[in-house]
Amino acid sequence: MRTQLVIFLLICLVLILLALQNPNPVKICCFKWETEPIPLITVILVSLLAGVFLTVLFTFRQSGSLKKVIFDKENEIEKLKKKLIPEKKVIIKDFKDEA
Repeated sequence: MRTQLVIFLLICLVLILLALQNPNPVKICCFKWETEPIPLITVILVSLLAGVFLTVLFTFRQSGSLKKVIFDKENEIEKLKKKLIPEKKVIIKDFKDEA
């Protein structure tokens, strides 16, 4: 917890220094489209936030699909256990209980 706070404060310090060092307005041009002059730090922060947002979005998407694969595999294991030992009363140790 404390290290996260220190890292957060260091990032804030770097952003403040960037803002103070880069107050000059810049124009962003793409083909024939052009923005009004905006501070360079705004461009940097918007780019940074867009990257963070996309990273989080794709990470959650991948995480969700992996959870589905795990769920499907667990169901398959249960079905195979029932086929292997149909009516015998044998206790099968489950690895989930150990954790």
